[in-house]
Amino acid sequence: MDTHDDWIHEVKLAHLRKQLKVGTDQLDRGEGIVIESKAALDLLFDDIKD
Repeated sequence: MDTHDDWIHEVKLAHLRKQLKVGTDQLDRGEGIVIESKAALDLLFDDIKD
């Protein structure tokens, strides 16, 4: 059972690493956004949830 759980954990980590790479590549290209306030951050997270 541990082997299967370890495999699932590695698959999840690989997926997260891939997503992180996409995000860091976007930031490197200057495609990030500036969050000016807590309200703007709250709106960003609201948009993500929807």
